[in-house]
Amino acid sequence: KSIIEAYIEMRESMAEKKCLACGENLEELAVFHNMPKSAQEFPTREELATEKGMDLSLCQCRSCGLVQFDTEAVPYYKDVIRAGGGSSTMKALREEEYQKLLSFLAKKEEKRPLILELGAGAGEFLAMWSGVESGADTSSDVNSVTSPDTASGTSLSIGAKRSQKLEPYVLGIEHKKELVEKGQAAGLSLYQGFPEAGFELKNMEGKHLQSGKTRPVEGLLDAMVQFNFLEHQPNPGEMLSFAYAHLKMGGYFLLTVPSFQYILDHRSYYELLRDHIANYSEESLLCLVQDQGFSLVESRVINRDTIEFLLEKSEKESCTAFRSLGQKVDIGPILENERAIQEDIKRHLEGLRQKKERMAVWGASHQGLTLLSTTALQEEVAYIIDSAPFKQGKYSPASHLPIVDKSHFQKEPVEEILIVAPGYTEEIAGIIRRDLRPCPRVLALRGEKIEEL
Repeated sequence: KSIIEAYIEMRESMAEKKCLACGENLEELAVFHNMPKSAQEFPTREELATEKGMDLSLCQCRSCGLVQFDTEAVPYYKDVIRAGGGSSTMKALREEEYQKLLSFLAKKEEKRPLILELGAGAGEFLAMWSGVESGADTSSDVNSVTSPDTASGTSLSIGAKRSQKLEPYVLGIEHKKELVEKGQAAGLSLYQGFPEAGFELKNMEGKHLQSGKTRPVEGLLDAMVQFNFLEHQPNPGEMLSFAYAHLKMGGYFLLTVPSFQYILDHRSYYELLRDHIANYSEESLLCLVQDQGFSLVESRVINRDTIEFLLEKSEKESCTAFRSLGQKVDIGPILENERAIQEDIKRHLEGLRQKKERMAVWGASHQGLTLLSTTALQEEVAYIIDSAPFKQGKYSPASHLPIVDKSHFQKEPVEEILIVAPGYTEEIAGIIRRDLRPCPRVLALRGEKIEEL
């Protein structure tokens, strides 16, 4: 390299780290070693010789409070890949959320609301609108009912009225062409694109899934939904700005992101991953959305580990401005938990070796991938079971363990299976007990220890 090139690289390495959300300076909290580079790209056998883990620097913005990784986003951050989108747990949750959104939309004059999903994948969640009842109680002259408990313990009164039939027309946009084609083949109104500056909703139409009727997008939308996508974005403000620009004034935005508070409360370092370049708390998310002109209607925690915001588009000058107090997040307990888990896993594996037994892991999820690459599990686990076909036949990043379908158990039985898929543990345990013979011991990570269910 020339002297000039070397000087430029040196200056860039010395530059201040900047916040994804507000552009202010970052402060490093800790570095996590040998972390998977990706939670969705799985190496083949031929790629194992060159594939390896990476060190991730976890930082915090003291201005807006957002905790984030000082790294480039994964190459596929615009794509939505849902391995568990069709589970019964997720289906019930989505339908409940859709019904709640309709109850708010019913208070508006539009009887045929247009609803757009940002980052729709292959339409797994769009298709769930077909199971949603369209009736909504909207009158205000009788007793009120209360919305689900919010995370803050408060509740929001919504009028309970005569049943009013709504016809929601739904559509989605997704960046990855193959996913769009799959959703279109299933009869969904799914379009290729990405919610950023310059992208327009031209020549699109929403579909009422129960009747098959369609409605063109001719103006602003009544509502948007987005599920666990914002945390992947290196420029979240631009995505929220897109949502603001394409919603009617007073339109709703139902948004979910993984909760960083959950990671802190459970000291679960294995929830951290490069794909989630931003780690939102309710406070840092509120700071971001209010800066973009959204008012918070309702907040709650769902599925134990996810923040759900119901937002309303407001006049920006009238939007409440929440500001962080600048407290530094204490991640010492997370680092202590990392060491404790590593020690507990060593002890557990030593017991297995003494009994001459073997273990498999269920879940090539980001939690499982991080645990495998940062503990002794990578040296002892026989294989990983995962229900996603695109993962099967490949290997886990950084730890290089084979990923297989559950049928592989009959060819290579093991004495115990460790479930690493928080939120789906009981559902997976039921599958193991129902389908695998001889039935192995079923384990899960609880706090700092591996425990039998």
